[in-house]
Amino acid sequence: FRSPKLADQITRLPMGPIGTALNGVVFFNPFEMEGMNAVEGYSEVWLDSCCGHPQQTGVYHYHKYPTCVRSPFKDDSKQHSPVIGFAFDGFPIYGPYETDGVSAMNLDGRMALDACNGHSDEKRGYHYHVTPGRFPYILGGYAGVVEPSNNRGLRRAGTGALEDNTKPGDGRMDK
Repeated sequence: FRSPKLADQITRLPMGPIGTALNGVVFFNPFEMEGMNAVEGYSEVWLDSCCGHPQQTGVYHYHKYPTCVRSPFKDDSKQHSPVIGFAFDGFPIYGPYETDGVSAMNLDGRMALDACNGHSDEKRGYHYHVTPGRFPYILGGYAGVVEPSNNRGLRRAGTGALEDNTKPGDGRMDK
């Protein structure tokens, strides 16, 4: 979308692609197909040095902040992080920093990240930030109007942000 719009309610993230990094690699939600947390627990060892891995059909993807995305802008933590990709609702996804040395996940008040990992500021409007080491890592849901043709799962995704309902130690979702 050239002009993304906020939705009336959060759209739950489907399995499979949820957005695309600048390098063309897709972002997936934080869970593996069996409901395991792909970032914490047993499966973290399966992520490569760029923080990604292929799924069963060979689609290479990220579940967390990818260390190998190259942006024309340096992310030196001295200013707002550069854009690293886009969610399927059209809103940009930025690296972890909001301002000089301040992680976006440490903001509070009206600037605090919402359940989708996003917030608004005067310069960029609504946008998402990755949260290294903190669930949901990339996105917790779509705050904007989603284009359903990007992922068949969007038609049945439901509403509401994802919750980290994994058991400590093994990364398995409580059912």
